[in-house]
Amino acid sequence: MKNKFIILSILILLISCNSEETNTFSAGDLTDKPEQSIAKINVKFVDSIFTKAELFADSGYTYSNKKITLLKHNLKVYFFSQNSFKRLSVLKADSAIIEDNTNDMTAFGNVEVVSDSNFTKLETSKLKWNNKERKLFSDEFVRITSPKEIIKGFGFESNEKLTYYKIYKVIGEQR
Repeated sequence: MKNKFIILSILILLISCNSEETNTFSAGDLTDKPEQSIAKINVKFVDSIFTKAELFADSGYTYSNKKITLLKHNLKVYFFSQNSFKRLSVLKADSAIIEDNTNDMTAFGNVEVVSDSNFTKLETSKLKWNNKERKLFSDEFVRITSPKEIIKGFGFESNEKLTYYKIYKVIGEQR
């Protein structure tokens, strides 16, 4: 039990590092063995006293030489409002990579984000979250379903609430 606490503390410290250096990796790049692994992850992304997001995953692996943490299995992230502290949206994915220097996250596989306020749902295979700007991005195919419409396309940018979004190459048909 004490070892799990020490490993979790180290993982939180690694994720909490902050620098301007940024790495770009994909889940397929991780052929090396991790330095550490841990089960049942719960990490909060905090700015002063405000919790921006809270992340849950069944397993995590740290790669200090690549300055990343890989999270897998039942990945879920809750995004919170800075003003009301209420939950804005929920992200689910198969796995994610957290860049230790920036706390930016890239989620992979069956990525889904659902807004709590307007019930808009985003689906894609890969999604990036910029921790500093609090924005969601994707260069992949996306599908956005809202109570009013279904929009598909390639390339995407949005706020965490999914109330303001852009799709760069919209595809579809008009009837």
